Amino acid sequence: MDNVLVSLIISAYNADKYLKRCLESVVNQTYKNLEIILVDDGSVDDSGRICDIYAAQDCRIHVIHQQNAGISVARNNALAVATGEYLGFTDADDKLEADYIETLLRNIAGYDMVVCGFHSIDKDGNIVDRSLPKNCIMTTGEFLEVYLDDEIAVFQGLEIGPKIGGYLWNKLFRRQVWGDIKFIPQIREMEDTLAVARYLSKINKINCIIDCKYFYYQIIGSATNQIELNVHSGDMIVARKMHRDLVRLFLQKRQVENKIIIIQSDVIVLLAYVTVFKKYARFREENSIDCQQYVQDFKKEFCVHYSCLRLCKNKYTSLKLWLCYLMPGAYFRMWRLKNFFSNRGVK
Repeated sequence: MDNVLVSLIISAYNADKYLKRCLESVVNQTYKNLEIILVDDGSVDDSGRICDIYAAQDCRIHVIHQQNAGISVARNNALAVATGEYLGFTDADDKLEADYIETLLRNIAGYDMVVCGFHSIDKDGNIVDRSLPKNCIMTTGEFLEVYLDDEIAVFQGLEIGPKIGGYLWNKLFRRQVWGDIKFIPQIREMEDTLAVARYLSKINKINCIIDCKYFYYQIIGSATNQIELNVHSGDMIVARKMHRDLVRLFLQKRQVENKIIIIQSDVIVLLAYVTVFKKYARFREENSIDCQQYVQDFKKEFCVHYSCLRLCKNKYTSLKLWLCYLMPGAYFRMWRLKNFFSNRGVK
């Protein structure tokens, strides 16, 4: 593993406030044989110039300047020129521990993918470490079960949060296995999760380590968080349905019957609708044509998959989804009332 080339892909859009922090952590990695591919996605701030400055100082850095086309196109363009045996991804507003690449590379030997824990930093600077309770080796099915459980926790707003997630950035992939996987430009949310799901469908064993080697900064307005502000986006629902189809295809290909994974996937699609409802409720647009169409689509989806709720581990989730189905108007009002008191610190 001493001399293998690792391609590290970073897409930046108007990230000049954080990009230097990210790049300093990358160029100072203890593992030196890196191909660092920076994509400036049509930034109108100083991001492009910062990329060029670092490229002039470090021959391992290659810069791609493109018109603003979104993070999926940026990553696809980077993948097209990547030559490393291994692939890693980093967000421009995050940073790495000095031995991030070295640790992941050391632990991928004999496996198809390695996943590490991460430090999650909120807007107030509070740090919470997210990782599994112990080092473990998982089959793809086991990984999916843990990952989907994490996703349900996120949708429910639980504090425990994801431990492994469908992110790109706390993982190391084999480029040969990655192959022709592309990000879908039309999907502006969860594009990373769909790519990871396609990769998972190709592999068998995953090494999960508890070491927290990645710093994930929750920055509103960054390229990866920007879509959260778009109340009219149904990308989350489309992506979740596509993800469910990929999971089921994976189970069919492996001839595996796993009711837990199927139930988790169905619940997550329903919860995606509820998340979109919250966005409309926040702006008091629940009576808009778009929102009412989502309500009708949700009811159709619910009628097909409501049986999954009988086996759902969290009864609060079941009650919330039943309320959305039976009395969506009441759900909108209750959410707005809860949000009102939460914003004033009333529990």
